Amino acid sequence: MPPTPVVQGRGGRHFKRTLASYSLEDRVSVVTGGARGLGLVMGQALVASGSDLAIVDLNVQEAQEQAKNLLDQFQAENPGLDEKSLPKITAHQADVGNPESVNRSVAEILKEHGQIDHLVTSAGFTENFDAVSYPHDRMQSFGRQCRWIYLFAVAMLNI
Repeated sequence: MPPTPVVQGRGGRHFKRTLASYSLEDRVSVVTGGARGLGLVMGQALVASGSDLAIVDLNVQEAQEQAKNLLDQFQAENPGLDEKSLPKITAHQADVGNPESVNRSVAEILKEHGQIDHLVTSAGFTENFDAVSYPHDRMQSFGRQCRWIYLFAVAMLNI
């Protein structure tokens, strides 16, 4: 994300480009599909607001790379912070359509972070069709993506 002007002066770990009332300090956020696209941008915003972050993606190598990039970005925009002031950003592999994979990922996140406070479900895909001419046989994909959201949401409710 490009640098933005400070909008409030309260101390703390967040980038200070958000209002203090939006601070997510001491919170842990999970973003599925967090290694690219909207999921990555949402993860950036959560870290900017002070949250620790667990990036969940099918491609764990890409998730690890983005976790490092986000931490590097945070350090560049907040020079001089000590290690304990840095956000904890981790990468986790999960097939969001597989309940066992989802549960394994949630357990791993809990082990590394100790808590989960927020969930953003962004894993999925899009196709370039306008709504009026969207092929009926492709509508099946919507149901599959809803199941992906459901599986992670249920896993969160069970912790």
